Amino acid sequence: PVFLAGAALKYAEIEPVPCYTTPQGEAIFEGKATDIIKKVKQDVTRHRYGDEAHLDTTVKRLGLVVPGKAYPQLRELLQEEE
Repeated sequence: PVFLAGAALKYAEIEPVPCYTTPQGEAIFEGKATDIIKKVKQDVTRHRYGDEAHLDTTVKRLGLVVPGKAYPQLRELLQEEE
């Protein structure tokens, strides 16, 4: 039973998106990010289990789903000063 539960969690696991940042980029993010943007970052940079993929619900609500196509995949976050 324990193995089966572990296997089910591993199957439903959604890996976090890596976030590459610099101290300056993090400071700018903290100073300018809205609560919503902070929640989005928190959502995509943590492990999830049994949920829809990161941002799938948001993409669907915004009408950005192309019939017959796969959802876009977020590969990384990059925070840096330009």
